[in-house]
Amino acid sequence: MIEIHRSFVNTWECDENGHMNVRFYLRRFEEGAAVFVASHSDNGSAAILRHRHVRYHRELLEAESTLTLAAVPGDGPFKGYLVQVLKDISTGRICATSLDCFDGLQVAATASDFDTLEAASPADSHQVTPRQTMMLFLSRASRQAGPSRPIR
Repeated sequence: MIEIHRSFVNTWECDENGHMNVRFYLRRFEEGAAVFVASHSDNGSAAILRHRHVRYHRELLEAESTLTLAAVPGDGPFKGYLVQVLKDISTGRICATSLDCFDGLQVAATASDFDTLEAASPADSHQVTPRQTMMLFLSRASRQAGPSRPIR
């Protein structure tokens, strides 16, 4: 995996319990993806993010230092996807992972280990492709929203 971003958890990024807010995890992944695409893609401006699957593994607390690593697997169900791992530098533990699907991303595969891919994978990913996972997510979201009703 390639190091793409270092940062720390600012006080203003935390909730009242001192945990980093979800939107700032996403911000770290946005920043990391932008750095990766700009530095490793043959056509960085043409890469368009289509979807991002994020898994949260442990909380990040105020003032903790973070490291974001990235890889593009060369084979398997996530071939061509950008896998990002957000770690706590002091412990080395994985705090969150992101599985990004880009349209138009042209980049050579980078090495990644099986455990990291497993951490970033949706549950039961060995049976379901990333596209099927996204379709399942979208169908669940539409069912939870309920039937559409006219606005009055």
